[in-house]
Amino acid sequence: MKFTEINIPKEKSLELESFREMDYFVVKNYNLPIELMMENAGLQLANLGIMKK
Repeated sequence: MKFTEINIPKEKSLELESFREMDYFVVKNYNLPIELMMENAGLQLANLGIMKK
């Protein structure tokens, strides 16, 4: 299986620690389950991959 490479400029990306902080902030302040956030993140990655074809 061949995967399409997605290039994102450094200035538009977040470091892993920033993602963690953002996730925990949302879980704590908006009461969103982390599982729902991960499911939505995976869905958006799949959609991005489909659009890049």
